[in-house]
Amino acid sequence: MRITRIAVGLALILFMGLGGTNVRASVTPIIDVVPATGKIEGSGATFPLNQYRDWFSTFTDIYRDIKCESTSDVDADGELDTCTDPDNNIRQFDPGVSSSGLVLGYTGVGSGTGKSNFYSADCRKATQMFSGTDSLLSSTNYTAITTSSGACKSDADVPIGASGYIMVPATAGAISMIYNLPGLLQYTSSAKTRTTAASLNLDAATICKIYTGEIKKWNDEAIANLNPLVKKSGTGSLPNQNIITVARAESSGTTFIFSTYLAKANDDATMRQCGFNTGFGKTSTVGETLTTDAYVSGDLIPQEEVLSAKFNEIRKINNGGTVNPITGKAANGGIASYVKATPYAFGYVELSYQIKYSLKAAKLRTATNAQGGKANYLAPSVAGATSALNVAYGTNAKINASKVIKPPTTAISAGGFIHPVMQSGLTSYPIVGVTWILTYTQWGSGANKNISEVSKGQVQGLVAFLDWALDEGQASYNLYQGYAPLPVALRNKAQAELLRIEFDGSSVHP
Repeated sequence: MRITRIAVGLALILFMGLGGTNVRASVTPIIDVVPATGKIEGSGATFPLNQYRDWFSTFTDIYRDIKCESTSDVDADGELDTCTDPDNNIRQFDPGVSSSGLVLGYTGVGSGTGKSNFYSADCRKATQMFSGTDSLLSSTNYTAITTSSGACKSDADVPIGASGYIMVPATAGAISMIYNLPGLLQYTSSAKTRTTAASLNLDAATICKIYTGEIKKWNDEAIANLNPLVKKSGTGSLPNQNIITVARAESSGTTFIFSTYLAKANDDATMRQCGFNTGFGKTSTVGETLTTDAYVSGDLIPQEEVLSAKFNEIRKINNGGTVNPITGKAANGGIASYVKATPYAFGYVELSYQIKYSLKAAKLRTATNAQGGKANYLAPSVAGATSALNVAYGTNAKINASKVIKPPTTAISAGGFIHPVMQSGLTSYPIVGVTWILTYTQWGSGANKNISEVSKGQVQGLVAFLDWALDEGQASYNLYQGYAPLPVALRNKAQAELLRIEFDGSSVHP
């Protein structure tokens, strides 16, 4: 009996041909450790959690079994060992039983924790084969990966090293500015005779001032001026209520994308107010103001910091105390569920969470104005995210795709803005981010001194999944609602990185 590839390619080719998607034919995993069993798990960003789980399910359904073909009856069951004999099918991937096959899994703990897990003592363990992050590696992260300061070492006490890991984009999506304003109404025209459910317009400067505490109420003049058709008085009007501002309570890649947008969209003075410098959120002392050197000096770098705590420090100065403090919630789901349950709340989440929780989201002002210089506003959408991605990384790329593969450790001084925020065009939604997978290039004997090594089959399974996710996984029918496909040029560069992954010195690419 010999093991062969799964016969699904023709069906996928036909399906893709009908849909017109720009992906190539199926690449079946080559798992030559038969049977291959065990977990293939990672941890990190919650931004891509819904997409990863959906991909795991689809991929497992497609590649669950390896079928066999033979003219012999090796198992002596009285039947030829052919693909029509179910007794000879060998389980390859399993939905949940790791003793029966390979099981894909991922835990959403935030980008900061995902990155620190990558170089922890549990590295290269079955439960820590990869990490997810929407933010760049900090200098601390990079030092821990490339020097002996990190806990992840080989039997020979060698750290991961600069060439010992890859960092490739996996998927992308829009960030929605979500709010809970019950019964808000707007007029259908300037005649103001009929009303309908309102959709707020916001811009980066206004969002910044909401987070710094300068704008406290929903009926603030700045918000009202951006929304001329929204009712200003009576039933359904902008309420005279405090804005219950919500931010992440942990180090977050979604926050990194959000803060990148605020940094790029605002003028310098406003950016400093939003805290994008080395003094951001510095504990206030008597007599200090937001214009003192401690707050306006230093590098202008988007923060991965805990915004709920950092902005509260700034609010102490703006308000003379902790007036109307920001609420901190863990993960995208934590913010989404809180805003859903809390009238007058306002926060930021990846688009799929807005859709999942049926939340309202503001239309945001785009980088490009409409004809005559009129402000242009867009609601978060897959189409708007795709447009921004194509402007940033497409044929006439504004951002070199090579910088998105294993990007530099700082966003501005080393490589410019990596995330495709505030891209040009009337159809480009302004807050869009990519999310990365971190994994190791060296596996096998002696790869990790702290634990027993994973099998070759597990490494092959991980590479096979990543190759599929960067290829067929980008087709519209394999994307979870709210996520956008990566441009082809970016995907091709990411897939090429997978060739660097080795087990005992040999490539395991399918």
